[in-house]
Amino acid sequence: MKKISKFILVVLPLAIVFSSCVDITRNIVINKDGSGTEQMQVNISRQFFSMMQGLAALDTTKKQKDFFDDSEIIADIRENLEESGASSRVSIESVLNSDSSKTLTIGYDFNNLAAITMALDAEAPAENRGDIYMKEQDGNMKFYYELPADNNGNQDTTNAEFTKKMFEGKNFTVNIEFPYDVISSNATSSNGRKLTWVFPMNSFSTLGEKRILTAELSK
Repeated sequence: MKKISKFILVVLPLAIVFSSCVDITRNIVINKDGSGTEQMQVNISRQFFSMMQGLAALDTTKKQKDFFDDSEIIADIRENLEESGASSRVSIESVLNSDSSKTLTIGYDFNNLAAITMALDAEAPAENRGDIYMKEQDGNMKFYYELPADNNGNQDTTNAEFTKKMFEGKNFTVNIEFPYDVISSNATSSNGRKLTWVFPMNSFSTLGEKRILTAELSK
């Protein structure tokens, strides 16, 4: 995670650290051939920037930087998506809101499902990206997506309760529109061919816990 790790909103393991300040919504459309589009929206609270500035101030050996200037972050995200080798039409928009929070919108096209896992971190080892597929099984289509796991976390009993409280109130939401009718799923909610999964951000602080999205689709 040499480049994209600087952007904690896209690299899920690092987003955990600041998840009380960040929520993420992924809007994905999948075509029958495995291609599709994604628009990811990341909402960053004002508290996040205050926290980052406070941490930076502790290091008096370095020049203070403007954390509201996200040009370097945007360049890193773009490079991450382009290096994935599976995406195109990358568009990134950053908006500073009236309350000093920021909304970052990231859009791209992909030509295979693997890009959905790479979008979080193209440089992560394959075993840390999570698995994804949509394939025929018993006459129907089976969709499976295992969200990347935090295999580098460091939780202990002394700070577990504090961590739980700090992570309350923010969600990681995945909306997927499928090219087939939905027979069944483990989604939080559904609307026709669109399924929605919602995970509290604090669930990602549990080391080794898997978050799996599944659906059976009518071919």
